[in-house]
Amino acid sequence: MPLYTIHPEDSGFTLYRGEAPLQTPKSMPVTVPTRALAEGLGTECAAQEERLDLSKMPLMQLTLTSIDITALNRADVLKGILRHGETELLCHTAPEPDELRLSQHATWTPFLDWSRATHKVIWKTAAGIQPVDQPPETLEKIRAILEPRESFFLTGLSEAVGLSGSLVLGLALAEDGADVSSILNA
Repeated sequence: MPLYTIHPEDSGFTLYRGEAPLQTPKSMPVTVPTRALAEGLGTECAAQEERLDLSKMPLMQLTLTSIDITALNRADVLKGILRHGETELLCHTAPEPDELRLSQHATWTPFLDWSRATHKVIWKTAAGIQPVDQPPETLEKIRAILEPRESFFLTGLSEAVGLSGSLVLGLALAEDGADVSSILNA
């Protein structure tokens, strides 16, 4: 089994396999922003046989996506994330039955409040599934929050938004405004 080591670089931490840096499918070095992520990748790699099986390596999948896709297509990734804001799930409560409407309100309002308190973003809400036109300043504030973020953050956020169906829930998870359990129960 090959030895995986971590080498600090100016741009982060690069994972080496033997004497050479591990590379992405697009021949980029696997360099990540934190030592903790590099150690997690090293652990995933060390648990593999001679050939890496990416289906058993979720951190590596996200890392390769960050380096080979998100970094090269930031505008498209950002646009995809922001599309969820245009139809934010938490802004559409069921009009009836009352029990469901009240449950959604009780569960979702704390996340909308978090967004307001943390980012000064106010979401327009309504009962029903008809689209709610969010104020332009809401989406511009979200864009301003996300544009300076690095590719690894945007990749994780994109996955969280896609899985939860909500930009607010994904952002709360990515920024430690909520834990996985509360997001899954939302």
